[in-house]
Amino acid sequence: MFFEFNSRSKFCHECKIIARKGVDTEHCSFCGFCVEELDHHCPWSSKCIGKKNMIFFKAFLSCLAAAFIFAFVGGALVLGAGMHQAVKSHQKHQHKL
Repeated sequence: MFFEFNSRSKFCHECKIIARKGVDTEHCSFCGFCVEELDHHCPWSSKCIGKKNMIFFKAFLSCLAAAFIFAFVGGALVLGAGMHQAVKSHQKHQHKL
C-alpha cells in the first residue's frame, strides 16, 4: 500500500498520508488509518494497538487477568465454604440418628 515518495518518506494510497521512511507504519484495514508500529486491531476495544497505546493495552490485559484470577479464587473460596458447611450439616444430621 505504500510507495516511496522521496528518499525520507513514503505515501499510503489508502489514507493519503505521507509517513516517514524508517518508521514501521502499517495501514489498518479495519479502521482505515495508518498506525505506527501496528501490532493488531483489537476487536474488543475496536482500536488499533500500536506504538502509542501498547502500554495501555498491556495494562488492560494485566487488569483483565487479575480480575479473572480474583473471580476464580473468590468463587473457589465461596464454593469451598459452601461445601464445608454442607458436609458439617450432613455430619450433624448423621450423629443425631
